[in-house]
Amino acid sequence: MDPNITFDEEGTPWMVYGSFFGGIYLSKIDPTTGKLVEPDEGELIARRPHSVEAAVEGPYIVFHPELKKYYLFVSYDSLFRDYNIRVARADRIEGPYLDFNGNVMTNLENHPNESGIKVLGGYKFGQTEGWIGPGHNSVLKDGEQYFICHHARGERTEKHHALHIRKIVWTEDGWPLVSPERYAGEQERAIDQEAVAGKWEVILLDKHENNQVSSSSFELLANGKIANDEKGYWRHLNNNLYEFFISHYKLKRDVIILPAWDWSNWNPTLVFTGKDESGQVMIGKRIDK
Repeated sequence: MDPNITFDEEGTPWMVYGSFFGGIYLSKIDPTTGKLVEPDEGELIARRPHSVEAAVEGPYIVFHPELKKYYLFVSYDSLFRDYNIRVARADRIEGPYLDFNGNVMTNLENHPNESGIKVLGGYKFGQTEGWIGPGHNSVLKDGEQYFICHHARGERTEKHHALHIRKIVWTEDGWPLVSPERYAGEQERAIDQEAVAGKWEVILLDKHENNQVSSSSFELLANGKIANDEKGYWRHLNNNLYEFFISHYKLKRDVIILPAWDWSNWNPTLVFTGKDESGQVMIGKRIDK
């Protein structure tokens, strides 16, 4: 189920496939016939325990030529309520695929939600309509830009799927992160500190909470402090990279700030995505201009 053809660094085709119950497998393809080189199920590269119905599906592998890594994107859980997208990477297309903390994606000893960086899950900014169960993605490379394409359910129209296309950005240590807003043609650029100060809605994509997560409000003050947060601070590192420390979330995060279109409020804004030293992802959207 859910087969995708991908290519390794040498241009050899492979098929990554598999869904609930059996895990995710990878098989080499004969480029002259389009058939499997070996008539077996292939190499197991990801799985989950039966305590969560072994729920992993929708695999997609992309090779990043500059980073020299293979990235495996998969979806966890049920597309009806708690679907979420996880990422791991490997030096070889056959794996092993490891997440930020070195968890192997085939390890059944870990907690079922421990493996894989959770880059997107159900979310809701403020009082606007949110999204439920984003997942089953593919990755599009357009020139030097990368985009993630996936479906999601509207909070008020759960029976209908919508197609989302979002910008992928890359951290300095080589991990893909996903914009919290759908792509509308914006280009990455250096973001001035003056433009960042203001009110934001912020969401921690807790990998152990995969139902829809609501945002919390924070105000970034022009002096680099955070309103009503004695220990909190934020500062510009370089270009579109900032460092945030919000006491409520305990850990420091390097976040990438992007121009975006606010589809809920129908105006241009700024968004961010970033991870902390444990690989937990946080996303945010500026809401006052």
